[in-house]
Amino acid sequence: MYHKMLLAGTDNTPAKEIEYMRLFENYPVDGIILVGTMITAEHRRFLKESKVPVVVIGQHTKYANCIYHDDYGAGEAMGCAVAAKSRKEIAYIGVSREDKAAGAAREDGFREGLKRSGKELKDGYYKVAEFTTESGYEKVLELLNEKHDIDIISCATDTIAAGAIEAIHTYAGSQIPKNVEDTGSRFRYILENTSIQVTGFGDNQLLKAVTGGIPTVHFGYKTSGIRGAELLLDVIERDESIPVEIKLGFRLANIDDPEENIED
Repeated sequence: MYHKMLLAGTDNTPAKEIEYMRLFENYPVDGIILVGTMITAEHRRFLKESKVPVVVIGQHTKYANCIYHDDYGAGEAMGCAVAAKSRKEIAYIGVSREDKAAGAAREDGFREGLKRSGKELKDGYYKVAEFTTESGYEKVLELLNEKHDIDIISCATDTIAAGAIEAIHTYAGSQIPKNVEDTGSRFRYILENTSIQVTGFGDNQLLKAVTGGIPTVHFGYKTSGIRGAELLLDVIERDESIPVEIKLGFRLANIDDPEENIED
């Protein structure tokens, strides 16, 4: 069977997600795949009333078919991993808890991982950033100016982690040699010349290329996309109304002897 795909980018804006889903529903299309940022009340209303089947990727919901990652387990594993390496204080740069996956689940899991290892995320060592490098930079610089005993900064995304690395350089006030800048080794140089380690979530390949790989969590984003498309086609063909929920695993990356290593 031949299928035509319509694609829309929403810039991580929940309101735009609703706008485009309603547009597609009225087009009409046979089904919708939503790579969700968060599930708001408007999302739930749409998913309950939608005239076409929907598969949500990246967020768990009982109102539609969904494929999501074990963000809590990943956060817990990262919390255990950094606790084993830290000799001072650990900081965490999170995102809005309205995002149940990257926000609430990762943070809750991270705190539990620290707790299991006899550590904790102390008051004043936690900031909430937007999903941007610029916001990561601002929040980490703010944090470093307030606290001077941090040896690990864990970030809810690799994008935020990139901003954290730049903030560490600004805080240190050191100069980067011209030959380093010319070879594109800026981030690697910063990390090799600081006592602060930065970790993330997402295993961003661009960040890996410029840093050599920070400790992070690899999620099977490609796998979730493939399985999401397969699930939508299956639901359309079967005309099934009972939502299907699929949870995918994770893998710790660039961490020596990880305590937990769960593949998709």
